[in-house]
Amino acid sequence: MRIQWHSGHAVGFPSIDSQQQELVRRVNKLGDAIRAGRVEEVAARLDLVRGAAAVQFAEEEARLRAAGDRSLVRHRHEHLRLIEDLDALADALAARGVDALREARVASWLPAWIDVHAARTHRELAALGGRGPAPSLPARVAAQRVP
Repeated sequence: MRIQWHSGHAVGFPSIDSQQQELVRRVNKLGDAIRAGRVEEVAARLDLVRGAAAVQFAEEEARLRAAGDRSLVRHRHEHLRLIEDLDALADALAARGVDALREARVASWLPAWIDVHAARTHRELAALGGRGPAPSLPARVAAQRVP
């Protein structure tokens, strides 16, 4: 599954919106590399996704912290969890190859994570960024069970 960045992902901070667009591009390229079975490219792209996520997450958290927003704890928890998951995937890739990422369904799980995260936790950022209402959960994710 490929993800398409759309206005529902926007939070109203141009730097964060731009970073998220770049993260989406990197996730899509990672999915392409996984589907093609290109091990070395997958490892490099997984590292690029992790790096892009870390940069974006740091700015999101800084904005929430500066505003004294209570959602920072929940937001940070989701960010840390994704970074830990990406690290575990890198370890699995090194140990078992691309099949480990295929088995984890990374090419579909990661795009869905971005959509769900934006829908559940970006409402506070959108309010701070003057974006208005919370981003809506895309239909393809709404059909999935969200814990």
